[in-house]
Amino acid sequence: MKRINRSCLLPVLGLTAVLWAGSPAPAVAQQVIQLKDQTVIRGQVVEMTNNTYRIKTPSLGEVKIPADQVMSIVNESVAPPAGAPVPAAPRAPAIREGHRPTPAPAARPPATGRTDDLGSQQKEVNTRVQSMMMDGGFLNKVTGLGDSSEMQDILGDPEVMNAIQSGDYEYLMKNEKMQRLMDSQDIQDLLGDVEP
Repeated sequence: MKRINRSCLLPVLGLTAVLWAGSPAPAVAQQVIQLKDQTVIRGQVVEMTNNTYRIKTPSLGEVKIPADQVMSIVNESVAPPAGAPVPAAPRAPAIREGHRPTPAPAARPPATGRTDDLGSQQKEVNTRVQSMMMDGGFLNKVTGLGDSSEMQDILGDPEVMNAIQSGDYEYLMKNEKMQRLMDSQDIQDLLGDVEP
C-alpha cells in the first residue's frame, strides 16, 4: 500500500469528523457530479469499481462514468442550484449499461514521473477519499470511529471543528488532539500507512 504524507491525511480526518458529527448514521445522499467537460450530473453514486462510477439519476437512469472524467462530487446540499448556469461545452458520452463507449480521440498521455509535492498528494488523497466514500464497509468503520476517545476529543472541541470546516490544515497539523487521532490504531487500520 502507498504511504501518504500526514498533511494530506488531514482532509480525510476532517471529512471523517464532519461525517460522524453531522449524522448519527451515514446516509446515501443525492450528489452533484461535475465532469471535466463541465457537464453536471445529479444523482446518487451507487459504487465505484474499476475506476468507473455507477450513478443512478432520475432523468438518465443508471449511467457509468469513467473516474478520470470526474472533476468533483459534492452533496447536493452544497452544490449550486439546479438552474445555475454551467458553461457550455461539448458533452462527453456517459457509458450506459450494456453499451460500448465510443472511442475518443487520442489524448496526450499523463506524465509518469513521480512527484512529492503536496498538490499531487492531495489529488491522490481526494481520489482515494472518493473511492472510500463509495465503500459501505468504510462508512461503517468511519461511524465506528465516533466511539473512540480521540474522536470524541475532536468532536467536543469547537476550535478544532471550526478548523476542520474552514480547511485550516496548518492549525490542525499543530493540534495535539488531531495528532493523537492521526496516531491512533483506529486511523491506521482505517487508512493504512501514513508518513509523518
